Amino acid sequence: MVVVAEKEVKKVADLTIPAPVGVGLDPHTGQLTASVELEPFGEPQLQPKIINNMVINEGIICVKLIVKDNDPAPCPDVRKGFEKKICIPVQTVLECKGIQPDDDIQEKVCISALSVFAVPANSTTGTAGNVVNLILKAILDVKMVIAREEVITIPVHQESDPDCGQWHD
Repeated sequence: MVVVAEKEVKKVADLTIPAPVGVGLDPHTGQLTASVELEPFGEPQLQPKIINNMVINEGIICVKLIVKDNDPAPCPDVRKGFEKKICIPVQTVLECKGIQPDDDIQEKVCISALSVFAVPANSTTGTAGNVVNLILKAILDVKMVIAREEVITIPVHQESDPDCGQWHD
């Protein structure tokens, strides 16, 4: 195998979802009204392929969306917190001159950050309360090695003629 390219890149995955019931947005601070966290769930699943000198990477990152109730009043017995598994899609394109469709791609992937951000949704008439969307983001650090099989010739020095001094195939 001959290494054709080595790259270290950041890839971003994101998904916008409606916020669960009970998760709102404080209009004065812009903060969520409940604690919302993301935790990785399994390994990122990426499927790179090469088309026209580009590495096209598609896949998913599965996370657990964890909502914790900050204030159990007025109903402390009611379960208001929950967890939900969500898959965030990844789609990236990286230009890499000289690569070919049958080259081998190896990637080492590390999730460097997960974040949740809330934005007001475009609510329609007839909805109760403020509707909020959550933007889920995952940042990946990826080390990529692209290699191909090539037959190479290794020169051999012929010992039979010490005065020759040339390399022979």
